[in-house]
Amino acid sequence: MSLWKALIPNDTLCTIYAKLIVLPFRYGFSYPRWEISVQAMLQKRSLPYLNKLRIIELFELDLIAFLNLVLDRAYPKYEKKHSLTHPESYGECPTSNGTQ
Repeated sequence: MSLWKALIPNDTLCTIYAKLIVLPFRYGFSYPRWEISVQAMLQKRSLPYLNKLRIIELFELDLIAFLNLVLDRAYPKYEKKHSLTHPESYGECPTSNGTQ
């Protein structure tokens, strides 16, 4: 988080950092720090059993931020174009018969 705090007040650093973040997606490589994740296991309150743990995968903040930006815009269009939404899934996208 300290990196992000240092970038925010300086527009030049923000521009440079944004260009560095786009490079792996444009040229097909990944930064080594993006290839490491931390897995945390959280106990569910209602089911305190070893086989009922919730696994949380933690990745680098900049990777998650960029993927959220890209996937939030691109995936709904892709999903609608290829009819990947299940009929029983209720969401914001209108169905083919015009109902919500």
